Amino acid sequence: MNPIATAPPEDATVLSPMDRTAIDTYLTRMEHLEKTNDWRSLAELMAPGCVTMPPRRATKEGRQAWLQWIEEMSFRVHDFSLIPQEFDGCGDFAFVRCNYRWNYSLEGRDHPVDDSGKFLGVLRKQPDGKWLATHWMWNSDAKRT
Repeated sequence: MNPIATAPPEDATVLSPMDRTAIDTYLTRMEHLEKTNDWRSLAELMAPGCVTMPPRRATKEGRQAWLQWIEEMSFRVHDFSLIPQEFDGCGDFAFVRCNYRWNYSLEGRDHPVDDSGKFLGVLRKQPDGKWLATHWMWNSDAKRT
């Protein structure tokens, strides 16, 4: 049996309209924080043990590991858009799939980079009702040179 293809149990609670609105708000906030380079606030959208999987980089385990990595990169976003493609879930579990576009600079590069790609996030509803990411993965559509 393939657990990935398994449908949720019939008695599983589907995402409520309030949860769907909360996740939509989560994505809007994520987009805003990327645009404003507010890495500490962006990290607060992650569960403390969140696993992040950036393209062509080692997996970062924990919110603090991701935050340290992003701050060390001297990464500066000039523009960012997150284009939701789908999200769904049941109970306290949800996933989001988005496309992204951004323009950013890295220390030591002469010109900003335009990039687009895909993002997948797994979210868990916390006991206080807040949704936090447990896993983030993204990759670029750019061809490697």
